[in-house]
Amino acid sequence: MTPELPKTDDLVTPWLLKWIFLPLFGGTLLIAFGRVQIQSWKCTREAKRQGYLQGDYIPADRVGVGEACICKEKLRPDGTVDATARLVIDLEHRKLSW
Repeated sequence: MTPELPKTDDLVTPWLLKWIFLPLFGGTLLIAFGRVQIQSWKCTREAKRQGYLQGDYIPADRVGVGEACICKEKLRPDGTVDATARLVIDLEHRKLSW
């Protein structure tokens, strides 16, 4: 016995794919990337608030590294830049706010 072939004129499968599954998949991606972008903005702002020129956000999804904000290049009071200065803010236990 040969398996039954799917009907080519089936309207339910393309409709479900087009109006249910693709929007759910797209929405999930949008939320995931939006969250990372917002956290990156918060990290940059927190770095500038603490006197650093650069803030790098590391998401929690990386292997071996928890969620963190790494602040680099501290601006000294005399106007020079300390390129070796570095501050790591652990975001697993502390949340950044606006």
